[in-house]
Amino acid sequence: MIELLNDADHYTSVIEQNERRLSAYYGPISDILDNVGVGQSPVAVVAVGSDGKLERHPQSQTELILLKQATVPSIKAQFTSLAQSPSNIFRNELMYARDGQTFEYDVDGPTPLCRVYGNPNAQYPDNLLNSSFVAGSPDVYYQMRRRLLIEMTTQDSLGKSIRDDMKEQLSAYRRCLRSGVYRQAQVIDPYKGIQYYHEDPNHKTTALGLKMPFLRTIQRKLDLITTQAIQKGLIDLNDVAVNCPTNTADRIRYLQDRRILSPDTDSIIEAYQWALRHYHNAQETYRTQQKPIEVYFDPTVYFNFVDQVEAFSLIQL
Repeated sequence: MIELLNDADHYTSVIEQNERRLSAYYGPISDILDNVGVGQSPVAVVAVGSDGKLERHPQSQTELILLKQATVPSIKAQFTSLAQSPSNIFRNELMYARDGQTFEYDVDGPTPLCRVYGNPNAQYPDNLLNSSFVAGSPDVYYQMRRRLLIEMTTQDSLGKSIRDDMKEQLSAYRRCLRSGVYRQAQVIDPYKGIQYYHEDPNHKTTALGLKMPFLRTIQRKLDLITTQAIQKGLIDLNDVAVNCPTNTADRIRYLQDRRILSPDTDSIIEAYQWALRHYHNAQETYRTQQKPIEVYFDPTVYFNFVDQVEAFSLIQL
């Protein structure tokens, strides 16, 4: 069983399970695109969040996003209707935007792609950048990644605001490593070794354990390192768009291979895999009990990793 695996083997198992699951989406989602009439059009479907990173636990739902060129009329209503139909065997796994429909981005439209659901107050470029291709046109998927990387690295006001937002996000995640508090909610007690986990539909009492302090700190720092490397000419933007993986461990290895990160950042991979296994343990416990839960971890191991993650978060190229 997956609970008996060590951190690295758990991570490998999770990646492989998610790769198989998203591969199984390809046929049904391609059929939906064909039925909508855009099977040969510049349209792509991607999975975001932990699905995009191939790090999803079954407690999480899958969010699919539509990408299209502006010349293609909106298809989100028809796509959502078919995705929710009884004939779609994955329908119960899916979640949707607040309007109850699959969200849709124009990859060449006027709205910056870094804005989640188009919201200017929610600039998280990693949401799409680290998504996984599911079906449709791979060219549109890579067009999206190129545009996002341009948005993140440009010297105009948009690029500056994105980088400022990512730095603020990183600071909030990093503070939580020792305080255990994120957005006024106690998500962990690092000194007692407790994860608090509860999914509140209204987000007022949501606590997601190690996700924000630990996983997000590493993820966001990788976003900033990638941005800096492109800006300094240490790595080619198109290479990142086409070849950079979306799962966190392989993103670190990708940057190591291109000599952006040193080999000793293998310790960050170990830290991330440790945290993800414990986070998945909290999700599994919550899935079983369906009530606010507390799950324990070894605080000595935690703080050993925290020292390394804090140092990593302060790296400047």
